[in-house]
Amino acid sequence: MCGRFVLATPVEALAEIFEAELAASVAAEPLAPSWNVAPTRPVHVVRRGSAGREIAVARWGLVPSWAPDTRRAAHAINARLETLHEKPTFRHLLASHRCVVPMTGYYEWSTTGVAKQPWYVHRADGAPIAAAGLWSRWHDGLETCAVITREAGPRLAEIHHRMPVVLERGDLAEWLEAPALPRRACDSASDTALAMRRVSTRVNSVRHDDASLVDAAEPETLFG
Repeated sequence: MCGRFVLATPVEALAEIFEAELAASVAAEPLAPSWNVAPTRPVHVVRRGSAGREIAVARWGLVPSWAPDTRRAAHAINARLETLHEKPTFRHLLASHRCVVPMTGYYEWSTTGVAKQPWYVHRADGAPIAAAGLWSRWHDGLETCAVITREAGPRLAEIHHRMPVVLERGDLAEWLEAPALPRRACDSASDTALAMRRVSTRVNSVRHDDASLVDAAEPETLFG
């Protein structure tokens, strides 16, 4: 997990769900809906602002403040929960740069032989997924983020061994505001709230970006 996701939930709905204000730049120019968000694309993040929670925009693929350039951003879209304290890219962000990356849903690929089947993973109740993340500000003001991942729960492990750390609403305050990394919220995350379905291999190409990408598809789509 995960190299593509869907961000189609209106930002006004995200503000209500996450009890957050829109940053001025987001209020003036919200992101257009996307059903095929790829690495290095702008995404919404929920984080602590100067006056409470805010929804801002960050580029997906974390660039640490000390990085000499942004070339490795596409390789830092995910951060493994198990090694957060070890990796120089992420460990300095744990105390004060935690965020939530809202997702309408995300895509994962299972492998059968040489074929890869894409799946759409989403909350069964229709709410957006609150994926735990980290954000950073580079020296030119560029803001970037990464999604924290963990070992997949038993259901999702049938398609892939990793999944995002999915936060429930009761975990949000601790995740965003606790001075230390809240291990309880991370350890309690599971896949029980998630549902999944096969989708078309059209999602494999970033050129395709429309609502039909999340429509259910039969397994033979693999060979179409």
